[in-house]
Amino acid sequence: MDFHIVMGHRSFGDLRKMIEAGMVDGIKVKDLTGTPPTCRVCVEAKAVQKPFRESKSLHPTAYTQEVSTDVWGPASVESIGRRLYFTLFIDRYSHETCVFFLRHKSDTFDAYQRYEAWVRVQRDTKIKTLRLDRGGEYLGADFTSYLEHNGTVRKLTTHDSPQSNGIAECAMGVHVSTARALLIHSRLPTCLWAEAIRYSVWLHNRQFTSAVPTLKTPLEISTGARPNLSNLQP
Repeated sequence: MDFHIVMGHRSFGDLRKMIEAGMVDGIKVKDLTGTPPTCRVCVEAKAVQKPFRESKSLHPTAYTQEVSTDVWGPASVESIGRRLYFTLFIDRYSHETCVFFLRHKSDTFDAYQRYEAWVRVQRDTKIKTLRLDRGGEYLGADFTSYLEHNGTVRKLTTHDSPQSNGIAECAMGVHVSTARALLIHSRLPTCLWAEAIRYSVWLHNRQFTSAVPTLKTPLEISTGARPNLSNLQP
């Protein structure tokens, strides 16, 4: 159960598959056999959502060939950094995810520029296509002009159809519910929601995801390095 908790309340089936496939280093788990115990926190934190099928599209063949993004908020409580929103940028090839916390929705453009700079320096590539919804934070003249100037194609979702940006929509729900579970279990105050979201994203990049066709974590796909989780403590 301790490993289930430190891994962000990930399902025992996913954890077992990740360990058996040797997707991470530094973890030796002996108690992932048999029937998994019921986790009260998971039941409380992870509200059931109706799934929806994402619009069909070809899986990208290269890093940042297509990036999905979305904005969540406002939070009911300010983070300790005085933030009310967060935005995710998800590389659809590896599913490596980056998160930025915002004071205002209008800060989304600045967050994108920071993400683009990170991709350029740390991953040595450029963003080819950006998939996003029709929120006003994405449709401003400055944002539009910037994408055009840098040769990035903008793909807008179909009106009133979140399925066309399903990866980002789903990721938002997963990280929010994981953060809620972490805070409930640790009995920490809600103002630490941003730190919990950040940890959830950190874990995601080092865990198994069925969204990619290989038994590799997002981090290994993007960098070639297998994650080492030996420093994680329950």
